Amino acid sequence: MAYLSKEKVAEIRKEIKKEFKGYKISVTRKDAAGVNITILEGEANFSDVLNDNEYSSVNQYYMDEYYPQSKDILNKILKIANMFYNKKGEFETADYGTMPDYYVDISVGKWGKSYKCTAEKVDVETEKKVTIDSQKNTPSEANENNDEYYTDNK
Repeated sequence: MAYLSKEKVAEIRKEIKKEFKGYKISVTRKDAAGVNITILEGEANFSDVLNDNEYSSVNQYYMDEYYPQSKDILNKILKIANMFYNKKGEFETADYGTMPDYYVDISVGKWGKSYKCTAEKVDVETEKKVTIDSQKNTPSEANENNDEYYTDNK
């Protein structure tokens, strides 16, 4: 049977926090059989994951195909979450085939708390920094003419 101890969840949380310093990420245990990882705030624009929604679950089996813009970050998170996965912990059952050591669920935002992108772009005319709205991929502060002339700060 799949099982994930509180200690392993704490280790996963510690490693994710160490790797993603500019992000607010929730790592919680799910029913003793898995871990929920929710990305709440950060520099990445997850518009390909969110698709104009406030929150979305990530399909970890097709991350490269479904989320080309976000695949690097999502793959890093999944790799960290699976670092305690023990292949020897898998066992076969008569009905379901091979059972994993534990399950990993990744989501961007959650019910009642949408993902907040903290990345900034610079308005070319006013040189004012503007935070990007990740759901719409637009600046959260509208300019006077509602023109789209924002460029990367690089």
